[in-house]
Amino acid sequence: MEKQIKAKTDQLNAVGIEPAKLNEILNQIDDLNKKLDSKSARWMELTELKES
Repeated sequence: MEKQIKAKTDQLNAVGIEPAKLNEILNQIDDLNKKLDSKSARWMELTELKES
């Protein structure tokens, strides 16, 4: 997921990007960040359970 976020961020840096495409990429990055946060939180929960 981090690689996908980086790739999308690289697309944002493209010169002359259309506003509609810009919004689409920003929404995709937001969705990927939310998924990554969720998976990270779950990983932390599982790590805590394992250590208990």
